[in-house]
Amino acid sequence: MKFLLAVCLCLATSSVWSQAPPADAKKPIANPFDQPIGDGGLGGGMDMGMGMGMDMGMDMGMGGGMGMEVKPSPDQLFRANLPRAIQQLKKSKTAEERTALQKYIRQAFDQRYDRMMEDRKKDIARLRKSLTELESDLQRRTAAKDRVVGLQLQSVQLAAEGLLELNDLQGVGGRGGMDSMGMEMGSN
Repeated sequence: MKFLLAVCLCLATSSVWSQAPPADAKKPIANPFDQPIGDGGLGGGMDMGMGMGMDMGMDMGMGGGMGMEVKPSPDQLFRANLPRAIQQLKKSKTAEERTALQKYIRQAFDQRYDRMMEDRKKDIARLRKSLTELESDLQRRTAAKDRVVGLQLQSVQLAAEGLLELNDLQGVGGRGGMDSMGMEMGSN
């Protein structure tokens, strides 16, 4: 009985090992943009140990290496992984593989474009804030025009009476004086 059980077990295991994997079990296509920069892909640089690559931080900014982990920006990851994606696309053998890689590349470009548009929106917000500050300053100076001109006339009167040097007047003095808007002159 034990002999029969041993023979059945041997036949069962050998038949399982001899079976080929099912044809529909395909290896998933890896997204080239999900891979880290320095894993042997193009643009990574050779690792010399202790976290320092041969590129010495040129692509990822200084400060990396020697135990200091510097996370690369999304744009640095994109620039480093795009050549890898192109290589994989060149080497792709099936239409399915090409389609998947093109989908990954398109997603990466979409994400990069979205980041660029967000940066532009931030730039516009900064410019609007700066413009608002400049307009406010201009309104303040416009409102103070009569006071400033009155003070300048008083200074001219004092200079005419010999109580004030001509070079001490705003906007009248030689190099290094102030113009009528309070800006330093002669700095060109």
